[in-house]
Amino acid sequence: MDDLEALLARSWARAGRALKAAWPPQRRLGASDILRLTGDTRFCALATTGPRGRARIVPASFHLSAAGDIWLPTTGDARRLGDLRQ
Repeated sequence: MDDLEALLARSWARAGRALKAAWPPQRRLGASDILRLTGDTRFCALATTGPRGRARIVPASFHLSAAGDIWLPTTGDARRLGDLRQ
């Protein structure tokens, strides 16, 4: 759980002013909140950007571990995997 909390803190630190204004720190979700919300969820809309900055949104199944690891089933040559590697 500490790893996921650290990941969320790093993500929050990189957020822009608009996001921080829209979602102030006192309303930020912690690791336990994220795990509770995603516990029964099996699908999401995965949004990535390609090399040219174009958005891609695809439905995807997933699993989020308490360590902050996200499992997304995909093949090695999938575009979304390449986007995530970038």
